[in-house]
Amino acid sequence: MPAGQKKVFATPLTAVESTDKEGVGTIRIEGNKIYKWVKLLNSTATVAGVAGDLVAYAANGYDQHTVVTDFTDADTAPVGAGLLVASVNGTAGTAEYCWIQIAGPAVANQALGGTPGEGAPLMAGTTDKTLTLATANTTSGALNGLPIAAAVDVAGKKVALNCPF
Repeated sequence: MPAGQKKVFATPLTAVESTDKEGVGTIRIEGNKIYKWVKLLNSTATVAGVAGDLVAYAANGYDQHTVVTDFTDADTAPVGAGLLVASVNGTAGTAEYCWIQIAGPAVANQALGGTPGEGAPLMAGTTDKTLTLATANTTSGALNGLPIAAAVDVAGKKVALNCPF
């Protein structure tokens, strides 16, 4: 365990709290998976989520570790933050604190969009809670979003996560 890394946690990975019990931005390593404690706060609409649903950073929320299940509250090109570990209500205007998985092997709840093949890069889609094939802009050739995962088994929705934290 790296020096300065928290070793004892107040909440189980499946906890969803109404107050910040861990300190938003706290990183947790369990086996070959990495998790982050975040504040989930939708402002436009209520969008509930379950384990395996993708959350995106809220517009200007990266530095505050604030995520959303309602992607209309994210930037125009949503930046995927990680996959939920537990079910959240996602009630507009009500903060919930929870763990999200940000790295390691994972199973997405939603089908992988854009018809990716195994090994293809994935980014946050524009549809709430989804990962989609990272594609190139036809003019510049640059990717249209930040790849945060690779497809491992498309039919099984298995991915290798590597989200920014």
